[in-house]
Amino acid sequence: MKCRWPVVLILSLPLALIFTSCSSSSSLTSGGSGFLWLASQGNATVQAYTIDLSDGALTTNGSATGSGSTPTSILIVPNSSAAFICNSAPGSAGGISAYTINADGTFSPSGSVIPAGPTPMGMAISPAGTFLFVANQGSFDLTQPGAQPGSISVFSVSGTSLAPVAGSPFPTQLPGATIGTGPVSVAVSASGNYLYVANQFSNTVTSFTVSSTGTLTQQNVYSVGLSPSALFVSIAQPPIPAGQYLYVANTGSSNISAFSICDAENANGCSTPNGLLAPVTGSPFPAQPGPIAFAMDPTAAFLYVADEQGNQVSQFSWSSGSGALTPLTPAMVSAGGSPVSLAIRTGVAATSTVAGTDYMYVANLNASSLSIYTLNTTTGQLNVLGSPFTTPSQPSAVIVK
Repeated sequence: MKCRWPVVLILSLPLALIFTSCSSSSSLTSGGSGFLWLASQGNATVQAYTIDLSDGALTTNGSATGSGSTPTSILIVPNSSAAFICNSAPGSAGGISAYTINADGTFSPSGSVIPAGPTPMGMAISPAGTFLFVANQGSFDLTQPGAQPGSISVFSVSGTSLAPVAGSPFPTQLPGATIGTGPVSVAVSASGNYLYVANQFSNTVTSFTVSSTGTLTQQNVYSVGLSPSALFVSIAQPPIPAGQYLYVANTGSSNISAFSICDAENANGCSTPNGLLAPVTGSPFPAQPGPIAFAMDPTAAFLYVADEQGNQVSQFSWSSGSGALTPLTPAMVSAGGSPVSLAIRTGVAATSTVAGTDYMYVANLNASSLSIYTLNTTTGQLNVLGSPFTTPSQPSAVIVK
C-alpha cells in the first residue's frame, strides 16, 4: 500500500498534517456501484460511501464508525472481508483498528485497538493477505531520554485478528545509531518476498527479505530525495506484470525517485529475482511542491501524485518498459487545501469509439472536502467533476473498492 508523511521534527508541522495515504482500485462491480471509505482526523471516524459508477457521484452509506486517535491510513485485505486503520497520536504508541466489512460497505469494529510500535505511520499487506506490515516512525534524536528507534511491526493476519510474528518489531537502523531512520511508509513486492521502507529522517529506502513466517531480514539501503513520504509499487499493465517499478515521493525535495524491482525475470536486467532495486534512467523526476501520495490508473499507464504544498494533483504517463515518468499536458490540476490522499475507481468501460472513464477522489485535509475528477483512460487527463464534496473535518485517507 501507498503511504506518506511530511517531516515532523525538521519541518515542525502540526499533528493535523501528519498522515499516511494509501490508494486502491478495483474493476467494475455488478450493479454499477462501488464503495469509498474516508478516514477523518477531525472527528476520528471512518465514513462509508456508495459510488455511482455511471457518474462518480457519492452517497453517504450508514453512520460513521470510530477510527481510533488520528487515523492515518486505511487498508483492505485482498478478499475484501476486513479492513485495518492505522492510528497515531503524539506521545502514544498508536495502534491498528480492525473492522469487518459488511455487505452494504459499512465497517463493524472488531475488538480493541491493536498496539503497534512508536508512532505508526503507514501499512502494507502481503499479496496473499497473510502478513500486515506497519512502519513505526520512532524518534529523530535517539540520545534523548525516552527516545524510541523506528521499526517495522509485522503481524500475521487471520480475518480481523492480528498476531505479532516472532521477532517483531524489526529495527530499521543499526545498533548504536544516535539518529533515527524515521520509517513512515512500506510497500510489498508483487511476489510478497520483499518489503521496501521509506525512511524520512535518513532520506533512504531500505529493502528487506520476507520469510515464509513473516520474519524480516535487512537487505540493502538506497539513497533517495529529501523526506521520502510515500512508496508505490506499479500495478499490472498487460503485457507488463505488476510490481516491476517502485516510486518514492520525496516531499522535502519535491521530486520522485523511481527504481526497477528485481522481483521476477524481466527485460530490465533481472535474470535472478533478488528484490534489489536499480534506478530508472532519468530518476529522480521533477514534481510539484510537496508530493505526498500516489495512485495509478488500473486500466492505463498513468500515475498521479497529490502535491500537498501546491494544492494540486500532478499527472504523468509512465513507460511500462522503462518506468520513466513524463508529465501530461497540462502537468497538474487544482485540488483543495492540502491534498493528502487519492484513490482511483474504474468506472465506465471504453467502447470502440469512446474512451473509458474512471474516477479519482482526492482527500483535502485543510479544506475538509473530497475533490472528484473524471479520468480519461485514453489520454490520462483529469477533469474536475462538480464542486468539492464536503466531508467530516480533516479527511486524511481515502480508499475505494
